[in-house]
Amino acid sequence: MSDPTPNETSTNETQDQGSLPQWARDQITEANAQAAKYRVEKNDAVEAAKSEVENEWKSKYEALEAQIADKETEVNSSRTEVAKLKAALEAGIDSDKVVSFAALLQGSTEDELRSHADEVKSLFTTSAAPAGNPPAQDPSQGSGNPLPLNGDPLLNAVMGIVNK
Repeated sequence: MSDPTPNETSTNETQDQGSLPQWARDQITEANAQAAKYRVEKNDAVEAAKSEVENEWKSKYEALEAQIADKETEVNSSRTEVAKLKAALEAGIDSDKVVSFAALLQGSTEDELRSHADEVKSLFTTSAAPAGNPPAQDPSQGSGNPLPLNGDPLLNAVMGIVNK
């Protein structure tokens, strides 16, 4: 005999169920209900597991995004600091004052920092000579007969003054 096709099988099962006793039909109905319940429980468990894993990875992803943002901020801050130092050095500031001078600079691009460095430098430097006393000079330097501090000439000079 040949195998029944799917349409014949379902038709035969339907016909078989109609000819089954009531207790058999009740058991089949109960088995189908249990199978449906287990399918629903399985689908709920799969969805719960998916959401749990998704939430876990989402929190890890957000933490990594925050770390990346912090590092980008740190890198941008370092780049700005280097640009400020570079602008201060290009403005001709002494190396011992360059860090303090760079802290005064404002701007976000290198051109802005350079122009601000020139502006700040012009505020703190003057082109005229400082007013006040000229530097002290000793006019006796390099003139006259030097007297050695040791030996007979010094002793003779001292004795000459004392014996007068």
